[in-house]
Amino acid sequence: MHKGIYTDFLCKALPMPSEGPSNASMASAVLSRLREDRIGRVIFTPLYCHGRSGAAGSIAHFINQRNIAFKALRPHLPHGISYTLAAEIAIVPGCFDDPDICRLMIDISGYLPVLLPFPIYSDEVWKDINRLTYHTKYKPIFTNFDRFLVVYPFDEIKKIEKVPRAAFHFNVRSLDSKHMVKYVISLIDAGKTVVFGTGAHRVGRYETEMEPHFKLLRRYLGDNDFDALMLSVSNFCRPPKYHH
Repeated sequence: MHKGIYTDFLCKALPMPSEGPSNASMASAVLSRLREDRIGRVIFTPLYCHGRSGAAGSIAHFINQRNIAFKALRPHLPHGISYTLAAEIAIVPGCFDDPDICRLMIDISGYLPVLLPFPIYSDEVWKDINRLTYHTKYKPIFTNFDRFLVVYPFDEIKKIEKVPRAAFHFNVRSLDSKHMVKYVISLIDAGKTVVFGTGAHRVGRYETEMEPHFKLLRRYLGDNDFDALMLSVSNFCRPPKYHH
């Protein structure tokens, strides 16, 4: 597999006021090994929480903070890598009612990274999932889905799996578990879209390393199918002209 095939679909290394490294220098240290880690595409997804009071809670204010953080970080980023600005949207009541929500999607794909309530499941979440799925033109990528397999009721997991056009993101570290790898393969076999990310935001704890965590998945899929999966992930949420 050629260098730079991996895509980090959930990078937390933007120095935002609410999360991520404290400054651009610390952020650049987190991202300094992207090329060595064979990552060719990074999607920055700082957390957006709807409902904060005043202008500070608006999507416009969030995007302005995100753009300022990226502008400060951009000169320190490794070259030859694709960088995309999006957001991870925490599901809270009414979070998809704002028409500006489209400004948080990945490129022009129509996909919004969506964080389910954790750790407690609530039936109320379906009001917002249904709002997103049936009343807007956007689609969810359920982020860190590996966490919800542990805490959500089995029946609700199965319902979430059936959300139309949904994609499922897994932290690469969860793939060190055979159980998780088998579950990911079951989603792939069912025709679902799966993507992966590092959650990288701190040197020494959450970093950009991906390849070692794919060891089991590669073993179960075989080299050819694994490479095909990584290419598919690389092309997901990308305009067709950028496809490999």
